[in-house]
Amino acid sequence: MYLKFYLENQRMPVEDEVNDICKRLFTAVQSFAPKTEYEEFYKIVEKREKSYEERILRDLQNGITLETLMAKKYKKTPEEKAAFAKQKKQQRRAKRKKET
Repeated sequence: MYLKFYLENQRMPVEDEVNDICKRLFTAVQSFAPKTEYEEFYKIVEKREKSYEERILRDLQNGITLETLMAKKYKKTPEEKAAFAKQKKQQRRAKRKKET
């Protein structure tokens, strides 16, 4: 959520916006841990917020864009998985044969 916000606005969120982000995230957290209180969750996010900017800047240097972030992940078909496994197996065999 922070990365998406940064890509859209070219800055880190201010306190009001952080609160909105936390509220959206908290609904997902509550489905996993219903006994969690919002204040506890907000403290954790506040504590980690300092490292978010460093990580976001690192991601930007690695070429992350809003389009790549929002793009759906492509799942390999079973045939593609099998072909990839076969190729890896052949590479391992060739490497072992070369070593001996």
